[in-house]
Amino acid sequence: WTDILDEEWGLEKIAESSYAEVYKVSNSDGTSILKLMALRPPTGPGSQRETSVDVTSVVSEVLIMDMMTEIPGFLEFKGAHVIEGKPPRAIRGAYDAHAARYESFFPQPSSYQRGQLFLALELGDAGTDMEHFSVTTISQIWDIFFGIVIALAHGEELASFEVSFI
Repeated sequence: WTDILDEEWGLEKIAESSYAEVYKVSNSDGTSILKLMALRPPTGPGSQRETSVDVTSVVSEVLIMDMMTEIPGFLEFKGAHVIEGKPPRAIRGAYDAHAARYESFFPQPSSYQRGQLFLALELGDAGTDMEHFSVTTISQIWDIFFGIVIALAHGEELASFEVSFI
């Protein structure tokens, strides 16, 4: 944990997804986003936890993020780290502060076993997420739409993935 997170840095839990807790890390160099996922062991403690993820299912996500990092409109991918052990005090404090305001789907960090493995994805801070961005004009809607279309077109050209809109 100490290789990726200094206890002196500011840490705020900002979101949750199906399999990840998302933290904003602040230090003298700026800010980063830390996407933290508990890896599911094949057997034993944690193997049935709904919020843990099988490592094989995140490998493609890491490869795609690494490939797309240079394309405007995609997040900057700074690195991936596999960490063993209970989350440190800073993670527990950020979790508690977030849980005081919002219901959490994830277990309290102190409940993890000592041998728990985590995947931490370090990403660039892209600013306000769309869920919390106030769109007030039709021009903003068009800018967002065309920005997404252009980014996906560049991504498809580079990585040859197909994007379908339903």
